[in-house]
Amino acid sequence: MSRRAIAPKPGVGRAMPLKLSAELALDLHAFCEVHYDTPQSHVICAALRSFIDAELASNPVAKSRFNAVRKRLEALGDRKESRPGESLRLVEHRSRSVETGEPVE
Repeated sequence: MSRRAIAPKPGVGRAMPLKLSAELALDLHAFCEVHYDTPQSHVICAALRSFIDAELASNPVAKSRFNAVRKRLEALGDRKESRPGESLRLVEHRSRSVETGEPVE
């Protein structure tokens, strides 16, 4: 069964829910804070780019299939194809105190 994805319009971000384990979410939050309050979306984008590039570099068959799908998605004028049941939305998170509701540094 073929899975379909929505091709984003160039320069337009798209909200996508992202479920992370509590431990990974905590690591992401801490990493971003240490990196001069880098937005979580920047870290995730860099990680995804690195992961995708590494996977495609090590798997020529997957790279060929990836390029074909990417070309097809880029060619879609209305960009209405979607992967059923899948969406991804990154929500920036700042910790708050349970007692006061104030941001926690």
